[in-house]
Amino acid sequence: MITSKIKKERGEGALKWIAIVCVVAFAALSALLWTQQKRSSAEAEQLRAQAAAAEAMRAKLEEQVAAGEEARKIGSQDNLELVRLRGEVATLRPLQKQVQQLQTENQQLKATVQQLQHSAGESAALRNQNQQLQGAIQSKAQIDTCINNLRTIEAAKAAWAAQYQKQPVDTPTDDDLFGPGKPLPQKPVCAANGIYTLNQVQIKPTCTIPGHAY
Repeated sequence: MITSKIKKERGEGALKWIAIVCVVAFAALSALLWTQQKRSSAEAEQLRAQAAAAEAMRAKLEEQVAAGEEARKIGSQDNLELVRLRGEVATLRPLQKQVQQLQTENQQLKATVQQLQHSAGESAALRNQNQQLQGAIQSKAQIDTCINNLRTIEAAKAAWAAQYQKQPVDTPTDDDLFGPGKPLPQKPVCAANGIYTLNQVQIKPTCTIPGHAY
């Protein structure tokens, strides 16, 4: 019986040790699994962060590519604009020479116009002087003609007074002095459209134009 008891105690002790080993193994395995899970979570989080960074980098690269494409288009447009402007400059260069030539000719024309204007001013002054001189000559000629007419009328008055024995205070009429069989065939006319007044025999005839007198 002692042997059976010993065997039984040994068997129970072995079971205890097996149970302890199982518990320890389970605890170790649980710890290992928890560590592995935590590591997996950390790796997954790291992978997610790397994926997000990769996505951000991809988006940034796409933006850079789009910007580069836009810049390429703008650069191409700028190149076309530059080529167009160079063509216009090449076309305008001969025109610039023509403009300079026209400016020079314009300055020469201005100088010529100024000379002509100066000459025109002198010519206008000479014409004015000539007109004034002609007016003075014409006025002098009209005065001389009118004075001769007045003297002719005075002579006709004297002939009429002598023929008809008129007194100095007598005044002739146009019918007495002018007409057929009269001292004068017709009445003289003032060149300046003045009107003659015969007056008395003793008074000289007069003209209504100022300065027409002797």
